[in-house]
Amino acid sequence: MNILSIRYADAAQTWLHVLTDDGEQFVPWPCRTWHAEPIQAWLDAGNAIEPAPGASLEGAKERRRREVDARLERAFADGMPYGGKVLQLRAIDQQNVIAMSQRAALAQAGAVTWPEGFAWRMADNTFLPLPGPAGMIALATAAADEVYRLRRVAWAHKDAIDALATVEAVEAHDIETGW
Repeated sequence: MNILSIRYADAAQTWLHVLTDDGEQFVPWPCRTWHAEPIQAWLDAGNAIEPAPGASLEGAKERRRREVDARLERAFADGMPYGGKVLQLRAIDQQNVIAMSQRAALAQAGAVTWPEGFAWRMADNTFLPLPGPAGMIALATAAADEVYRLRRVAWAHKDAIDALATVEAVEAHDIETGW
């Protein structure tokens, strides 16, 4: 059994949530600091794994909400089709699109000039020509719509998880739908 990740399972930091290649384990841990080696030794010694107190329903919900957040980040990194290519939507990409769309709006208003031969770098490192500010505004609008759609999917999953009444139901909730 190999440890893949470790985090505290409760607010008092007396239990650890240990993800192993055999599944998840809850380990009672009496001190507020830890290293993987003694935990691995504890597991290798065949110590009984007990369910963490308080890591029941709320702990399961919190873990699943974090999984939804990770799934949202994957969706942003996967991007969206646009102009026959893929536009990435990670946080840094969103900031860059916003900044350039503001410049495009200023160019449309005549306050600045639009760069000649402007093109947007896409996920495959090729360029999508956007010869005028209207093209950048259209790209930014499509990106904003997709970011909002993806956030609504994540919010719906989190709301559904919060409404569930058992650990089993929380674990069974399929967070892969709707993306």
